[in-house]
Amino acid sequence: MKALNNILSGHSADELDKLFVSDPQYAEFLKYVNWRRNCEMGRTTWGFIDYNLGTLFEYASKYSMCEQFFAIGFTHKQVVEDFRYSINEVPKWLRNYCLGVKNRRLLSNDFVDFYKRYPDHVQTILQAQYMTLTESDLTYFFDGRNTSYYMDILTFLDQNYGYNLVDVFIYIDKIMTFEAIDNMNWLLKELYDYTRMMGAISHKFDRYPRHFKTTMDIVTRNYKRLKREFSEEVFKSRINKEYEFTYKGLRFFYPDSTQDIKDEAVQQNNCVASYIDRVIDGECHIMFLRNAKEPDKSLVTIEIQDGRIVQALQRFNDPLTADQQEAVNAWNKHFSKKGKVAA
Repeated sequence: MKALNNILSGHSADELDKLFVSDPQYAEFLKYVNWRRNCEMGRTTWGFIDYNLGTLFEYASKYSMCEQFFAIGFTHKQVVEDFRYSINEVPKWLRNYCLGVKNRRLLSNDFVDFYKRYPDHVQTILQAQYMTLTESDLTYFFDGRNTSYYMDILTFLDQNYGYNLVDVFIYIDKIMTFEAIDNMNWLLKELYDYTRMMGAISHKFDRYPRHFKTTMDIVTRNYKRLKREFSEEVFKSRINKEYEFTYKGLRFFYPDSTQDIKDEAVQQNNCVASYIDRVIDGECHIMFLRNAKEPDKSLVTIEIQDGRIVQALQRFNDPLTADQQEAVNAWNKHFSKKGKVAA
């Protein structure tokens, strides 16, 4: 030990590779131990300063858990302090993935906790082929410094709203590609906000909207409007079932409550919920055009004024199909012959 101490005296940590040629992994471990000791002593250098090798080896026992990771090829920049899992508890493919990430301390307790909760999902996420997402994006996402926060979001999406986590990453990749978003972490937080707001309005919402930024703008506006209570009694007094009508398998339904209109808004990704006040005030009627055999599935949102359909749009405010337009024309023709129905 004394001889080794004399040999190492005056050498920097960078020279350990030369001194431990036969055991480079152990040299990496000692670099790490030396760096940790200097940090705790308030020093920024990696070199051996004024303590002997015996002290260094004694200090190394504090990090014996980390030594096993150096033994399989980790460097001092990749290993994590206070890691509570043994090497055998981390699958080989995951160890190899973390080894391939340079200058990242990816193997954290939070990351492995999350992997153990969703083993199939994590492996698929890390090994999938993406259009825009890069390994650097995923590395930053799963980095030990950020893992806990983002894992909490993913767990919330899964446990509260039934999101498939693999589909979440595929969706994020799609939105980044086609809507020119360059920050996946920001996008995940936006998806969390979107889900939280939509869930507060109605659970019948599209978990993966086609036009995310546009949909998010609509949702934010609707959420602010819908936080306040509407007078359900007044709304029910405005319901006019005489407007219900069937044409070639398509049925015009009148909503039974303000919640029905809120459900329609989130399913159709439109701003129809903002019309509730107008219905209550007697300015218009809101109805739903749906397949008569699938009355619970949103299809077209209808606005009626003075006994005539003045607005009819599909999801995302898309125009009607030929069959839907024919049904709207038939409704207008029917009620023009019948005369204006009392509001």
